[in-house]
Amino acid sequence: MGRTGDTMKALTLWQPWASLCVLPQPCSCGAPIVWHHGVWCHRESFGFTNTCRTPGQLLNARPFKTVETRSWCAPKALIGQRIAIHAAKKRPRDVWPDFRRDAEYPAELAPFYDYERYVEITESSDGDSCRHRWAGPLGAVVGTAVLTDCIPMVGLDDSRTALAMIWRPNQHPIWTDVSDQLPFGVFAPGRWAWLLADAEPCDPYPAVGRQGIWNWEP
Repeated sequence: MGRTGDTMKALTLWQPWASLCVLPQPCSCGAPIVWHHGVWCHRESFGFTNTCRTPGQLLNARPFKTVETRSWCAPKALIGQRIAIHAAKKRPRDVWPDFRRDAEYPAELAPFYDYERYVEITESSDGDSCRHRWAGPLGAVVGTAVLTDCIPMVGLDDSRTALAMIWRPNQHPIWTDVSDQLPFGVFAPGRWAWLLADAEPCDPYPAVGRQGIWNWEP
């Protein structure tokens, strides 16, 4: 996160995709990961476990969402820059209690939902009361990430199992596995894949989002 008063470019995403850009997947050993004093670490032991690493070895956490897709290409000057991830004000749809019916909503999102009550039928978007409502951040910056590249999407594998084709002028096409990203974006031909890395979450900073790239001052 930049110093207070610095200006950073920002990108607004719908929830829960904004939070998924900074929400880490569990460690390979199965332990949940949290952001603690500027580093990723295990929730229980803050930094290491005997089952998967030596004491003091930092985690290489990977968020659920590492590719944002847009209909337009990112400005070249933005490539390699850290940008703010902003959550739009629109509340995402209500979810089933066990999350197993919604592939694009990993179980790790559960803390962002209000489990104290079910959504009333009169409030539900589809007339079903067996849902829970989003209680996570809206209309706020939830973290930052480095935009490492922006590449055109040419097509999807016919089986739609895993592959998206990335093409650059004057180069051979490259097939890249994006199977874990398909629930979190629209990978249709003609769209652009914004590759994100080195994500850092933050306490929600209320901010009014904009379309396109906009300036945010912490």
